[in-house]
Formats: sequence, C-alpha cells, structure tokens
Amino acid sequence: MKAVNPQASAGSAAEKEPIRSLLNELLAVIQQLQVQLQKVPVEEKTAETLPVVQRLQVADAHWVASLVEIHSAFSGRLLVLEARQPHPDWTRLMQLRREWPLADVPLLVVLQEDNPQVIAEAYQIGADACLVRPVHPAHLLGIALYLLRQGRRRAA
Repeated sequence: MKAVNPQASAGSAAEKEPIRSLLNELLAVIQQLQVQLQKVPVEEKTAETLPVVQRLQVADAHWVASLVEIHSAFSGRLLVLEARQPHPDWTRLMQLRREWPLADVPLLVVLQEDNPQVIAEAYQIGADACLVRPVHPAHLLGIALYLLRQGRRRAA
C-alpha cells in the first residue's frame, strides 16, 4: 500500500475503519453478483481471485481516501473519498483531482450527513457521485458500476 502523502498515511487503524466497512460492503455485493453470473464459483475463490483490490489508502483529519481496483465482469478503478466530518475541508479533494494518474479516475465521495450545501460543494469541486452514510449495498454497487462505466468511456 503506497500513500500519496506520507504525512497523510499516519492515521490509526481505527480512523480507517469506516472506509474499510464501505469497501467490505462493496466487496460482498460484487462477490454475490459474480456468483450469480457464475464468473467465479464460490469454491474457487482465493485471495488472488478477489474482485476488489485496494491499491492505496491515505488519511488525514478530514478524509479517508482509497483507490480501489475492481477485477471482475466490471473492471476499472474507483477513488473512494470518505469525509470524517460533517463540513469537510475540500483542499484534499481538489489535490486528488489534479494529481496524475488520479485525475481521470472516477471519484465517489461518501459524506457523513445529508446536507445539500455540502453535496453541492462536492460536485463543484469534482466529485462524480456523492453518497450519504449509511449506504445500502445495492445502491453502492449501482453507483460503483455506473462510475466504472463512465471511467471506461473517458479512457476510450
């Protein structure tokens, strides 16, 4: 796991738990979908065949960010940025949207509360989609698949 900013990766394991739970929900839904589509039989699943691989995670006082690669019927990369506070500092989001190679990766922002002003700010800064916790796994999967399709279209 590589951090974009070494100081930002100094967060404790407890600080990274919310994003891990979100990624675990996404992983469970994708695995269920794969089984239904018979892409990867349950008995053949190993650590190497997991469809979601977390490539980096950074944390600071305002955000937990994870770059996720999905290897399944729906492949691609997705940047998940989870706000730790109801009114986050958008500086980190602006930096991530400018940094190559992350500039073209679809960005999903997960917020702590349903505040229309904060949601509008997220979209203005560069979020491709916003969700508010708690997130139903099916909704999370739908948004993730949509963003992955959009990312493939951008790359083409």
